Amino acid sequence: MHQDLMQSAQEGLEMIEQAKVRLSHYTEEKDDEILQHNNKLARLQMRFDHARSDVIVWVRRVPIHAP
Repeated sequence: MHQDLMQSAQEGLEMIEQAKVRLSHYTEEKDDEILQHNNKLARLQMRFDHARSDVIVWVRRVPIHAP
């Protein structure tokens, strides 16, 4: 009986350790994905800012015609 409990406890601990390793890998993978998305967002924000700046320059160059 005691040996069965010890074996069961050991198996439980091993399962917990395996779950921790899987969680760690999953967390690392998702952190990498978030970093990639943040980098893409930063690039898109920079493109947007440049486009907005180009529009402002273009609008200032276009003469306004009064009706």
